[in-house]
Order: sequence, then C-alpha cells, then structure tokens
Amino acid sequence: MHGGCIIDNSNREIVMLINYKSINQSIIHSIIQPFIHSITQPFLRSVVLFLFLSMTILLFGCKQTTEPKLEPELKLELEDVSCTEAWINLRITNLQLPANVTLYKNSEAQNNILCYGDTLLYVDSLLPNQTYKFKSIVQSSNQQIITSSNELTVTTMDTTSHDFTWQSWEFGQHSSSTLYDVAIIDENNIWAVGKIYMLDSLGRPDPNAYNAVHWDGTKWELLRIPYQYNGKNYYTALRAIYAFNQNDIWFGIASIIHWNGVVYKSIDTSPFFPALIN
Repeated sequence: MHGGCIIDNSNREIVMLINYKSINQSIIHSIIQPFIHSITQPFLRSVVLFLFLSMTILLFGCKQTTEPKLEPELKLELEDVSCTEAWINLRITNLQLPANVTLYKNSEAQNNILCYGDTLLYVDSLLPNQTYKFKSIVQSSNQQIITSSNELTVTTMDTTSHDFTWQSWEFGQHSSSTLYDVAIIDENNIWAVGKIYMLDSLGRPDPNAYNAVHWDGTKWELLRIPYQYNGKNYYTALRAIYAFNQNDIWFGIASIIHWNGVVYKSIDTSPFFPALIN
C-alpha cells in the first residue's frame, strides 16, 4: 500500500499520509482538500476520508500481476491396438518445437522421435494378449528431464483359439473351372470371380461359362456379368475384383466393369492399359 493514516482522537478526523509518487499532488490540493474542508460535521468528514482511502488503495495500491508460466506437457492416448501392433497419439503442449521425445516401453527406451507437433506413434513387434506400459519424456541437452507424459497401459488383442468350423464349396461341373479372386464385404456378402462351367438343364456340358458367384448369407448364386463392347455383351472370365461396399464393386478383365448397386457399367481401358487386370 502506498499510504497510511493517523487517527486524531481530539477532533475524530482521519489525516491521510499519501505517497505522492502514486497520486498527483495537485489533484489532492485543488479538488480533494477543499471538498473535505467543506464538510462541517466531523463524523461525516471521517466517513468521506475513509471512502477516499479505500478508493486510493484499490486504484493505486494493487501490485501488477504477471501471467503464470505455462508448463510443458506430454500426453499419450491409445488410438488403436491389434495382436502385435499399437497406434499411440502423442499430444504436445507448451513445448518448444521441434522436440526430441523418447518413448519408453516397460521402462526401457525404444526410440527417439523428433516431433514438430502432435504425432501418431506406431509400435510393432508386440506379443498377443500382453500388457505394456508406455511413457514418453523430453530431456535437455544435459539429460535433465524437461517434462514427462502420463503412463499409458496397452493390452494387445489375443489370437483366436484356432478352433474353426470350416465349410467348403466347389463350383464347376466340367472343363477347367477356376476362381481367380475373392472379395468379402461381410459374412453375408461374398464375391468370387473366374470361369465356372456348369451342366445345362438336360445334364449336358454348357459351353457358356459363368464368371462370378455371390454368397448372400444363405446360398451361392452363379452370375454372368457382362462386359459391353460395341453394343454387344461379352461374358469373359473375370480376373480380379475389389469391393469398397455392396454398391461400389470393380471387376477386372482386359478392361473394367463397375457395379454401382443398380447396373454394371463397362469402362474400356485398353487404349492406355493394354493388358489383363489381375
């Protein structure tokens, strides 16, 4: 506080001692003192002086505060984990970049990472159904720890018991039926492509092969997927298949066939890619 006060019991007045480095002396003499002397009642004068003193403390007696220092921080968060791999997010706050971060696994240093910000760490060569503890630290040039992260516990997934129940299907009743590729969208939507020769309704070999077979969760359906060229349909053996989803499936031959969920569309790629698409 830049001032003090003395109580004079003889006239019950408060005389203020003010540090003139904080308050302009001319303001006190020209405004404050004439106003105070104009008050005739001692008690009321004391009240006014008390209020003035309080305002003086609030306006001039408070020390300037400084912003708190922001501490550097590292944080590890698990993104994903498999049987032998883990993906860990490293969050960096209030740290001078780039920062040299050391990752520890079960208290053993694994590698140093030069980080320019938040980073996704990839850890491999883990064992199935095992628990690991990860931690990261940043050290100064003299090996002093600047900051360290939380300890992250990661448990890898277990392998299966390998007690599978297998089902098998065979396609083709004559000639050299072959499947070249398979696409699994889910357990109720499986495709296989190739050339599949079947018998006709009279039990005789049908020379027109099917080029795809589809599983809907209940049964397999043989299909002839057309490739349109010069206004005609050709049912060539399909060599490859890739499915993004049930309404976005691509088939490869010497060109491309696309299923959009409604129709098959043929795309001729032979002018710039004259080869089989496998």
